[in-house]
Amino acid sequence: MKKTGKCIAGMLLVMGMSLAGVVSGFAAPDPGTDLNVENVRWDGDSGSGTWTDNTSARYYQVKLYRNDSSVMSTASVYDNAYDFAGHMTRRGNYCFMVRAVGSGSAKGEWVSSDTMFLTAEEADDLSYDYRHSYSGGPGDGKYVSGGPGDTGRNPASTGGPGVAAGSGQDFSTAQGNHWCIDQGGKWFQFKDGSYPVGRWVQIDGIWYCFGMNGYLRCGWIEDNGKWYYTDSTGAMLVNSRTPDGCYVGGDGAWIQ
Repeated sequence: MKKTGKCIAGMLLVMGMSLAGVVSGFAAPDPGTDLNVENVRWDGDSGSGTWTDNTSARYYQVKLYRNDSSVMSTASVYDNAYDFAGHMTRRGNYCFMVRAVGSGSAKGEWVSSDTMFLTAEEADDLSYDYRHSYSGGPGDGKYVSGGPGDTGRNPASTGGPGVAAGSGQDFSTAQGNHWCIDQGGKWFQFKDGSYPVGRWVQIDGIWYCFGMNGYLRCGWIEDNGKWYYTDSTGAMLVNSRTPDGCYVGGDGAWIQ
């Protein structure tokens, strides 16, 4: 695998957007919105792309090109990394593009990675590894967490709200796990490509609950006879009052 210069498709797209702005009067993104994306690069030869996280971004949009032709639909991710290996199935020069999406309709400019050249054999190996390591989308459930009161009955279990420290697992977005979003809502992808289903998962020290369809749940959630509240971001509240005036304790359960 060889990495070369910036991809032509990316540069042409950016140039085209700039020209369209001049012709149509379209206003380019305001630099004051600080939605720039930097350090866009391939993470070794794994097929994963990374970039520096922008704290002003709500999420990012990514797309992949082979020989300057698009090979996937634009995807939205809640992380500063994305695994493109499943789309890198043929010989050619690959590059990806990423942009930050902020509040409202604010979007940063598309930024291109360098190109990565794959031989036919390298592409086969990369896509084969992806297919045999990754599951489908929300609803798969191959890698699930526990729930409130779970004591870790399988290696994938995280425990749940109220479980003693150390009995569960706190998944970090710095370890290849990441947030994703699509038309169905927000969901979480583990680094092996699977998704939590119908379970609680502790992510970066915060508890989240996922429905049977794999998507994040918000609001009041009953589990094992107790009620928990997750806010509009999906984060479970602890030691605080909910918007409707109820109080939840340190384990997140409603104190009646």
